[in-house]
Amino acid sequence: MILADMGAEVIKLARPGKGFDLSAQGMGGIMHVTGEPDGPPTSVSLPICDLGTGMWAVQGILAALYERQRTGKGRLVECSLLETPIGFSSWTSAQWLADHEEPTRQGSRHRQNAPCQRMQTKDGYLMVGAAGEAIWARCAKALGHPEWCEDQRFATNQQRMANRGALEAVMNAVLTTQTTTDWVEVLEAAAVPCGPVYDYAAAVRRPAGAPPRSRAIREGRRTGRGAAHPHAHQDRRRGAGARRRPEARPAQRRGVWPPWSQRSGTRPTARLRRIVIAPARSRASNRRPKRDYPNRRGGADRW
Repeated sequence: MILADMGAEVIKLARPGKGFDLSAQGMGGIMHVTGEPDGPPTSVSLPICDLGTGMWAVQGILAALYERQRTGKGRLVECSLLETPIGFSSWTSAQWLADHEEPTRQGSRHRQNAPCQRMQTKDGYLMVGAAGEAIWARCAKALGHPEWCEDQRFATNQQRMANRGALEAVMNAVLTTQTTTDWVEVLEAAAVPCGPVYDYAAAVRRPAGAPPRSRAIREGRRTGRGAAHPHAHQDRRRGAGARRRPEARPAQRRGVWPPWSQRSGTRPTARLRRIVIAPARSRASNRRPKRDYPNRRGGADRW
């Protein structure tokens, strides 16, 4: 059984079952820490609470199925829209719970490292992740200003965090002289984590010579219904589970079907049975005995 609502605490304030994503974002603190420092609280453009609650539900369902396999007992899986953003909050909520300091909105800026944020270029924006002194030294050198590492305002991460406004000004003055593509090549050559800020047209476009896009994008183009789940079709191939290495297959199938490279003769015509995990059954009962299958020459091959 699956129960989904806003959570036990919210039931005291509102009717159960009436929660939706934006209210969870607001009540869970996400909007409070999202947006520019001088702007109002902002919601995430994606339904992160709805999607995240579904992910927690899948994990709970899988754990319950495993528990049923081991003990034969069922479980109740409860999902809370409000607890999802709180569970995702990580260091933002920890700043309040541990230090009693209210976290503030930082835009794209990292809360513990600088420069680790969005920067402006000649034709767009670039994400730069120069977290750590070694990466910062490579970044400053790649931008043509190794003297920044000697500047007392930028010598250490703590000083860069304290003087973030000045750091952004000098970096943007350099980065706006070339395009995003140019700077990505320069920074990647210096082993500095970076990446362009794409719109969706650029995110799904495959540049010439680039590897294929993800399965989610390919499936979304095929169906015309938007990006698909990344794992939506991973097990729909015929016999996909039997073609993997024995150690990579589920425990119930190990030793039942050997890899094709270890089988003699041709592929058997018998269809693979689905292995159903039933309650209160021993592991031995899930195994099937080895059988003889005829090959095309009329003989029998024992696997």
